[in-house]
Amino acid sequence: MVSEGVIVLMLSIVTGLGLMQVILRKQRRPVPTKKAITVTGTAALLTLIVTIVVSIMGFNVLLPFIILLQPVMIACAWLLWWPVDSVLKARIMQKARALRNSHSDMTVIGVTGSVGKTTTKELIACVLKDLKPDVTPAYVNSEIGVANWLSDKLRITDYGLRESKSEIRNPKLFVVEMGAYQKGEIALMCSFVKPTLGVVTMVGTQHI
Repeated sequence: MVSEGVIVLMLSIVTGLGLMQVILRKQRRPVPTKKAITVTGTAALLTLIVTIVVSIMGFNVLLPFIILLQPVMIACAWLLWWPVDSVLKARIMQKARALRNSHSDMTVIGVTGSVGKTTTKELIACVLKDLKPDVTPAYVNSEIGVANWLSDKLRITDYGLRESKSEIRNPKLFVVEMGAYQKGEIALMCSFVKPTLGVVTMVGTQHI
């Protein structure tokens, strides 16, 4: 039977190798979004509670195995926050939809497809650079990411229109990358992005 010390050593080695890959940039660093921090923090709290309960009950031999329950803890944390997350998402998208509806003269080029979205977006932005388009930044192509970005940009545009009459004669141009992870997400994004022009790079088997 494998001793408790050997199990702890093996888990420590696996954790160390994972950290080394991040430090040596063999893997991309995780992006600490508010949602990720909330879910991870909740999972850590659940892990702490389970650890305390196991210790109180005297099952110390099970403590090294608690680390293996992290996928379960993450899933439980996500389920706990899901109702709140759904309400917040709906509010964010409704806000973006209202702001977009107030800018009917705005030109939006939506870019989607199974591959090549980012490259196509950057090429379009390069061709239209004289028009100074606003372009979604790297890794922003989900419904919440795009909704937050669009809301921020439209609030800035509102301020600019009040300050500069030239902005009224030159409606804003946006190039928006739109990614889909589940069925219906492109339709959902179109409900508040409202693309004037659409670009579909390619529809692969995963998106048919």
